[in-house]
Amino acid sequence: MKQVCWVYVLKTMNTGSEKASGPRRAPASPLPSYGIDTYSMPLDEAWRTRRAVYEGTFRFEKADSPGGGARARTAVTFLEDLLVATFQGEAHAINRSADLIAAHPTPVLKVRIYHRGECLLVQGEAQTRMGVGAIHFIDHNRPHRQIGTEMEHSTLGLPYHAVGYDPMLHPAYFNIPLDSPRGRLLHVGLASLFDEVRTLDRGEAAGVAMAIKGLVRGVIAGGIGPEASDHNRHARTAAMKAFIDQNLAEPDLGIDMLLEKFGASRATVYRDFADDGGLKNFILSRRLHRAYRALSEAMPTRGAVLAVAEACGFETLAHFSRSFRAHFGERPSDVLGQWQTWTPHIERSDVGDQPTDMVLPTGSIAALRWSYDRFN
Repeated sequence: MKQVCWVYVLKTMNTGSEKASGPRRAPASPLPSYGIDTYSMPLDEAWRTRRAVYEGTFRFEKADSPGGGARARTAVTFLEDLLVATFQGEAHAINRSADLIAAHPTPVLKVRIYHRGECLLVQGEAQTRMGVGAIHFIDHNRPHRQIGTEMEHSTLGLPYHAVGYDPMLHPAYFNIPLDSPRGRLLHVGLASLFDEVRTLDRGEAAGVAMAIKGLVRGVIAGGIGPEASDHNRHARTAAMKAFIDQNLAEPDLGIDMLLEKFGASRATVYRDFADDGGLKNFILSRRLHRAYRALSEAMPTRGAVLAVAEACGFETLAHFSRSFRAHFGERPSDVLGQWQTWTPHIERSDVGDQPTDMVLPTGSIAALRWSYDRFN
């Protein structure tokens, strides 16, 4: 009931209630958002900027369009462990190959609504046209190529475990027609989220994120759910992963807390996390990714690294620093405040006839690149 009510509230925020009370006030503490607009850039600079954003996640290919696919407006907003993205751009093609996935695995399900245009999704021998009239679900962690016309779409990115998606059981792509009961229900929630996300306050984020995850989880379970035995195992694992995400700040987070909370045997818990490199590795990875994002968003002030380490459950700064550098190849201080930094950065690129230097706003590029690559 709580989740359904949140969807209703989201919908009425930009319908009847807005008419009654007028435009909503700007949030006192808005959610972190980042974006680029290459329509106003010279063509070579637009190309280099788009490629800088996609680097490590997709191979960006030129297309038969006036700007070759370089012109685009894109923005992302972080909503707890969800990513809300909007895109408008020229025809272009992007390829998420197996080697890119191996280098930066990202267990994320993308839920997309097209407002105009269409895209050919190529997965091995299978080809599917994505466009208006349906809600599209794409596994970001399996190889695929997208060949699009001039288009505009909104996308929600969700970690697998947040919505009960299992790549071993569920298809790499599926869609739900907008004229179906489930499609209409999900579209109401998603459309409201896309409309309202930039006006949400940080204090509202947790409730809205929970409602949206519950809605998507229910829609997935209602149409592509696995067999009961597998479903029960996956539901238990997803619940444990959600519990871990909610308790990363607890230094004692581990097998004993899970045993007490879920009543499963020690062997069962270890088996459920075998595909994640083990329970200990999963918890460490989640803490490090949480820390990376927190450091990037933080202002570079004295004591900020220690505060993030403690907030993410690390007992000592030395352990945090060693683990962070081993995982990301950078020191925590290297990424501190990087999304707050807008100092021009000179980057070499060989796009075009001759290698050239270009100036990039490092804060925006770094945040967008991370959001495409490994947000979680």
